[in-house]
Amino acid sequence: MRNLFAGILLAAALPASASISSELAAGDASASDIINNAMAACGGSGSCQALAIEDAVAAGVDITTVINLAIAAGADAKAAVAAASAAGLKAGKSVDTVLAAALAADGVPAETALGGVTAGATASGTSTADAQAAVAKAATSLKVDPQVIVAGVTGTPAAPTAGGNNSGNNAGNDSGNNAGNNSGNDSRQAPPLLTPNPNISPSER
Repeated sequence: MRNLFAGILLAAALPASASISSELAAGDASASDIINNAMAACGGSGSCQALAIEDAVAAGVDITTVINLAIAAGADAKAAVAAASAAGLKAGKSVDTVLAAALAADGVPAETALGGVTAGATASGTSTADAQAAVAKAATSLKVDPQVIVAGVTGTPAAPTAGGNNSGNNAGNDSGNNAGNNSGNDSRQAPPLLTPNPNISPSER
């Protein structure tokens, strides 16, 4: 009885992710149920959630699925992408494959996906510079907008697009030109016609 009680306490003390691989291997529950239970057991702990995400990916669960389940369970989107990416890269997946999976996650902006994969690559042992270069190259091949790539990989907010500036300038120029033209047209209007004063005789005019 004492040994059983000790075993229960030990199981409770283990990280929530510790049993994901074994539960998936047993096949007694679906991957979504197992991951949801593990995330719930974390109680909002970011480090525990990261371990659960990494364990699920390492066990062979699809990266996009894991990210979706983790976010639905309350995990931060970028942190979920980072943990899943790190596990995927450690398992031998390419940066292109991992990034494509992150970009396919529900409701995850491209900038967040890029930032998460970059963080995951760094966590898996790649230098920051190499991680940024690899993710930027993969994003380019996946046709991600260049400004979004820079913002996501470096963490720098994207600059306003050239189209936005041009439209603003054009709107300003048009309004200015129209106002100028109208005022110019107004100033060039013909003066009112003069009518003869009936009180003045023709000889005095």
